[in-house]
Amino acid sequence: MYDNEKILQIMPAPEGLRYSYDEGKTTEQVSFLALVELSDGKRDVRAFGVENCEYFTDLTANGAALLDTSSCCPPKGRTNRKHDKRRSGGPDSGR
Repeated sequence: MYDNEKILQIMPAPEGLRYSYDEGKTTEQVSFLALVELSDGKRDVRAFGVENCEYFTDLTANGAALLDTSSCCPPKGRTNRKHDKRRSGGPDSGR
């Protein structure tokens, strides 16, 4: 983070949100997410984590890759059939 940016809000990171600097070979848990106001007034959400067991750092600004390791997605082979009908031009598609 730069001196002209300020953290407006801090929220816990979702379970399973991890970061890596080596293309996912080793990962660490993201500690929290922060809503940051940039110097131009725009807002951004940044991920923060502990590095060197000492301090929190802005992972997003330092080039870390964020990885979602949670199981939030439906199992393979299960889809929303109504949604599939609409996309395929079925009777509910309105086409």
